[in-house]
Amino acid sequence: MELVTPSRRHALPATVVVAEVVAALLLVGLAWWCWHRGVIVTVRRGVAMNRIEGRWWALATGEVTLAGLVLLDAARRVIAESSPQHGG
Repeated sequence: MELVTPSRRHALPATVVVAEVVAALLLVGLAWWCWHRGVIVTVRRGVAMNRIEGRWWALATGEVTLAGLVLLDAARRVIAESSPQHGG
């Protein structure tokens, strides 16, 4: 049985995957902040009314979509590294 040491080439994709997961988490946090910023509560005559700012919600939706795409790419990288055809 031959022992194979991991090369520097295999360390870089793992670093990229970790960076992508961290970026996705930051995007989700930013989306949460934007979503809540898009709800404006006003009180008139003792009644609380909610108003929605569509541009904040659109930005939050775009950020969550981008986070999903980044996570899909991270999963693709992990699967590609672990597949037998890749040589890993």
